[in-house]
Amino acid sequence: MEVYVRYKDGTTQTIKRVSSWNYSKELNAYVFKATEIIETNSWKEREKDQTIIIGRETVEFLSIREA
Repeated sequence: MEVYVRYKDGTTQTIKRVSSWNYSKELNAYVFKATEIIETNSWKEREKDQTIIIGRETVEFLSIREA
């Protein structure tokens, strides 16, 4: 999945390679699990899983697309 976010301050963000997401009432935030590809000096790649939390009050528009 790919997530496009437009914040209330006008900035945008695209989160690629999202494997799952949910909305947390407790945090009042969107929670995304994504994989980041990291290239090293030796030309090998490794993947790093990360959790991205975006507060609902900062979001103007959010779109989730299947890749």
